[in-house]
Amino acid sequence: MTGLRHVTIGVIGTGTANGALIHDALCDHFDLGPADEEGCYAPSARYEIRPVLPVGERYETESLIEVWDWAMRADLHFTALHDETVGERTQDILDSVLEPEDVRTVSGIAEELIETLAGAENPLLLVLSAEGELDDEAQEVAAGALQAGIPVLDLSRALLELDWRDLPNHSAPAEIAEDTGGQLGLVLDPGPEVTLTAQDVQAVQQALTITDSLLGLITTDVLAYANEVSRAVLAARAALAPKPEPVEKRPGKAHLEVFDPETGTWKPAGRGRPRKGVQTRLVPHN
Repeated sequence: MTGLRHVTIGVIGTGTANGALIHDALCDHFDLGPADEEGCYAPSARYEIRPVLPVGERYETESLIEVWDWAMRADLHFTALHDETVGERTQDILDSVLEPEDVRTVSGIAEELIETLAGAENPLLLVLSAEGELDDEAQEVAAGALQAGIPVLDLSRALLELDWRDLPNHSAPAEIAEDTGGQLGLVLDPGPEVTLTAQDVQAVQQALTITDSLLGLITTDVLAYANEVSRAVLAARAALAPKPEPVEKRPGKAHLEVFDPETGTWKPAGRGRPRKGVQTRLVPHN
């Protein structure tokens, strides 16, 4: 498919997010088509997406695994940055990389991720936060991304765009100078010089603080309600699903099936890990 906009997305952070919301947010943001019967997404008509994922024992959080699962269901070529540690899913992730050269063994995930995004076409950093707070490594990568002019979006808060105020361990590259006339010159690099009075600066800072608090409150409440509704719907569907018939255990291989509540039938699970809460069963091959 020609005419697509190439996008490179890095992912980092030990925060959490509902798996269904991760899939929905990424599919909506990158304009992927609906999932087919096997749970695989139709390709985007606008973007050619290249994820860059951290791989290793400490990166096997539930939410990071969900991002990998989304990439698999979207049939995306991705780059794996492996820190040489091994967790339960490490080999599965490395085996799913299509080209051997797309597996990079690195000593520092943060530095390599920043360098990769800085040299990529249309880079974007996705972070996973915990109640709006980023872990130290995620802050380091986010600071490097902002320094390089790369947008940073919080996947745990419905892709809310972050800035330097969200990184308490890092300072923005700004200079505030006071002259003899009581004026404060705020210079952002890159960008034009903006001269404000001390009273103006106080008013702007107060407005930004109120706006940030309001946005945090809104996104937190919406996500909490959406998580509650999602769990209730999954529980209701599971309760209404017909119970799988007992299957006589036989030697040999078996395949996984998932229950489709819309058709009331069992279907092959297809590629990737079934979503949390979906009813499954193992069916021996004949």
